[in-house]
Amino acid sequence: MKWSKIKSWFGRKSEITTAGFALPAAVMEIEPGFVAGARLDGGSSVRRLAVREFRPAALRVSFNRPNVEAREEVAQAVEAVAAVVGHGGASVGLLVPDGAVRTVVLGFESLPDNRAEADALIRWRVLERLANPDEEVLISYQEVGRGPKGVELLVVAARSSVLSGYIAALGSSGAAPALLLPSTMALLPMVASEEEGGDMIVHVAGGWVSIVVLSEERVYSWRSRPAHLDLGTELGAEARRVAVSVRDRHHLEVRRLWLSERPPVSPSLAAELGNELATDVRPLQPLARWGASLSEAEKETFQQFGAPVSGLLSNRA
Repeated sequence: MKWSKIKSWFGRKSEITTAGFALPAAVMEIEPGFVAGARLDGGSSVRRLAVREFRPAALRVSFNRPNVEAREEVAQAVEAVAAVVGHGGASVGLLVPDGAVRTVVLGFESLPDNRAEADALIRWRVLERLANPDEEVLISYQEVGRGPKGVELLVVAARSSVLSGYIAALGSSGAAPALLLPSTMALLPMVASEEEGGDMIVHVAGGWVSIVVLSEERVYSWRSRPAHLDLGTELGAEARRVAVSVRDRHHLEVRRLWLSERPPVSPSLAAELGNELATDVRPLQPLARWGASLSEAEKETFQQFGAPVSGLLSNRA
């Protein structure tokens, strides 16, 4: 699937933005416990890939406060990855943990024709959902559905103080990345919604889990939360609740379930999810052709950590 409307940046100084997708020359992902980086070869493949681990506690994911607690430790991991993939002064994309932002699907009976008025209404609806709303909240959105009941938007909100910590960790001049997304957003183009029914993505990375239900280029549900110890049993029940909610609200049956674990956290997770939803679980893994030019060691790393990069390549112009 080509996710033609995927957005790339939250904007600055609290501006609402719907900036279009642009594939950068390199991508860096920062998650609790690891940094993954890839150098892209003109949008056709991954030229270099590297992953470096650090203590998960060095990065405490939160929407409300700066996340990078051990700046030097995280910066060293980023530098080690950058030394391999060599992003230099080229355009860089940044993927951040899902929990560092808020991603929601909001419905409106209608939106004003005037863009400024529509932006103000969307911002008001987002801020009223936050415990501590303020002017530093940045907002990006895209329309994902329109029908007799109105219009639905996929909205991503983030605090500038939170994003600035990740941007600073890149070690560049502090300039805004060419692309900035929550990591699960980069996975959406990998799901080929060409069959009847909906697709569910379960993404587990860096101590966080996101459950997304989509069909074609419409997102029906998005939930992100910390991953708990009893992940398999709890997550299976939650996935079933999400599937039931989507069926009742949108008359959409979840027919396929896609799982991405980075790194793997439970050998039984796929089976438990499949049992709860009575469906086969498909691994959401990078397409081998995107990493064909990598070394054997890099290919193995690509299969373990490279799903978001593969999604971005799938969505290239």
